[in-house]
Amino acid sequence: MLETKRLIIREATINDLNDIYEMLNDDYVLKYNCMKKISKEDLKDNLIENKMTKYYIELKEKNKVIGHIDISDDYLRYKINSKTLSYYLNSKYIKKGYMSEAINKILD
Repeated sequence: MLETKRLIIREATINDLNDIYEMLNDDYVLKYNCMKKISKEDLKDNLIENKMTKYYIELKEKNKVIGHIDISDDYLRYKINSKTLSYYLNSKYIKKGYMSEAINKILD
């Protein structure tokens, strides 16, 4: 777990189901990411089986998961050791500096 002034960066729990469901089905998030809407049942299964990404962003003042960050191996570059950084944020929380704050903490 990582922490900043406004955020907690941590793994998801089953208690985050509704927040993550809201975020993953947000039209803004879907518009800019190659994802399709997910059902609550599939999301719950993924959370239980721990198939979800490692970094979720919780807004301390609301105890709500508002974002996601994933750092994974980059398989598009042949024979190059590199990583891919992907992220998204619930549209209700954009343009407030939360994602910059979270990414800087992870990369620090």
